[in-house]
Amino acid sequence: MPRIATLGTEGSFSEEAAAEYGNRFREVKILLMDDLEDIIGLAQGADLGLLAIENSLEGSIALTLDLMKEMKSVICDEVVLRIRHSLVGSSDLGSVGKVFSHPAALAQCRRFLKKKLPHAELVVASSTAQGARLASVEPRSAAIASLRAARIYGLKVLAEDIQDQDTYTTRKVPLLGDIPLLGWLFKSTSSQRTRTNLVIMLTPRIIKTGEDMAEVSRQQRERFDKAAAGDGPFALPAGSGTGP
Repeated sequence: MPRIATLGTEGSFSEEAAAEYGNRFREVKILLMDDLEDIIGLAQGADLGLLAIENSLEGSIALTLDLMKEMKSVICDEVVLRIRHSLVGSSDLGSVGKVFSHPAALAQCRRFLKKKLPHAELVVASSTAQGARLASVEPRSAAIASLRAARIYGLKVLAEDIQDQDTYTTRKVPLLGDIPLLGWLFKSTSSQRTRTNLVIMLTPRIIKTGEDMAEVSRQQRERFDKAAAGDGPFALPAGSGTGP
């Protein structure tokens, strides 16, 4: 039976990802830890460590990647988990005066909080699951967490899918120790989006009269017409056109 180490407490998104990955095996044991180095180092007899390395809003998680490199870990697989934040609590939405959650979750649900709970106190927790646990014992409070955390801590679901972007995902990878051959066997290739930068150069001109403005406009129109016709240093690529 594989033993998978991951970060957080019961009801966290990391535990959810570990459980999802564990469905590939007949049986699995999930070890919840609170230290990245213990997970990467496969402490407590763990066979695999599962950690988040990237999310679609904030990009790569540098601390995790740096530790993986330092400890010579090998990525053997990946899990892409869609993050769906919910507001959960023991009271009604109108009576919520305090919201617990991880700082990233609070930031990712900023619009909902501003619109629905503009006067609520936002309190940082170590994880979304920890936020749910705190909300379960404090009256008139709520947490931003998963539906699974709501079930575990006996909380009502006050609102679902409250994240600002519907396509927010987190990429988590199971790790092996320094075993190059196994790492190569399990590696995968994925496409990567390339960012293109547009550089705009401005030339300041002093306009004193209406005639000056007309002359500058005439010159710019002439340069644009040449570019559209494929002539001059700013010629447009063939087939790009100037219309919609």
